[in-house]
Amino acid sequence: MAAYETALFGLAIFFLGFILKRAGVLSEADSKPLSKILLFAILPAVIIQAIWSARLEASLLNLFASAFAVVIPLTVLGFAFARLLKLEGPVKGSFVTAFPSLEGALIAYPAILAVFGAEGLSRFVVFDIGNALYLFTAVYAISTISGKGKFDSREIAPMLAFNPLIWADAIGFALNLSGYQNATLSSFLSMAGAPLLFLVMLSFGIEFHPHLGALKLPALSIALKTGAGLAIGVAVASLFGLTGIGRASVIVGAQLPPSILCFVFAKEHGLDSKYLANLSSIALPIGLVVSTIVAGMLA
Repeated sequence: MAAYETALFGLAIFFLGFILKRAGVLSEADSKPLSKILLFAILPAVIIQAIWSARLEASLLNLFASAFAVVIPLTVLGFAFARLLKLEGPVKGSFVTAFPSLEGALIAYPAILAVFGAEGLSRFVVFDIGNALYLFTAVYAISTISGKGKFDSREIAPMLAFNPLIWADAIGFALNLSGYQNATLSSFLSMAGAPLLFLVMLSFGIEFHPHLGALKLPALSIALKTGAGLAIGVAVASLFGLTGIGRASVIVGAQLPPSILCFVFAKEHGLDSKYLANLSSIALPIGLVVSTIVAGMLA
């Protein structure tokens, strides 16, 4: 029930943003400062808390490694499909940024928890840490390069080094591996990250343009990404010899819709954020239902 409530609340916030834009209360220009708040404040808090609280064990290294075995082929396929579809410019940058990304927190977490309980979620978190590392390094680099229109290796390292999401990763792992515990800090991070769903879905609503033509590419993207993800997930789970909850974590994770962070990346780097807003507006609710069904079938 919690998974469907999350989808329902998210859709309600999305439509609130759209209604406020149509009423003239908000404009598309207002989504820019919202994306900065997400990138420099709320998202780092969410990342640190998630990695800090994850249960890291040597026996779970296969799940961690399997995340890279999933997202790397998705990256290659993203560029191949973009070429096949003859995408160019900002929309191509948004497409190749979104295709290998996986929305774990808002989609997989409630779906896995509803089907497998806390034990299942603790396994999936390990997979999602690998996914997060790839997202905040390789996918972010793809987004940056696509937005700048050229590749300059001298700019990539310093750009990533000063990215708040990269530092959030490092702090989260440092806290986890050190065994440090602080209830006050944990509560602060939880409070700081609480507006994530609200602000992201509000931004989606502000950016959304309900034109049938604008939804054709997002709908095709969802079909390609979900189908390719399921096939890759099954193959990777077999390759790593995973069974039970581990196998379900990889297969469910591989078919997830694009990460909502891609929308933030697009706003920062001048990519096609409208395409990502339209994509996420239909991919997230569909992804939640599909993920719950897939998890149930694998239980």
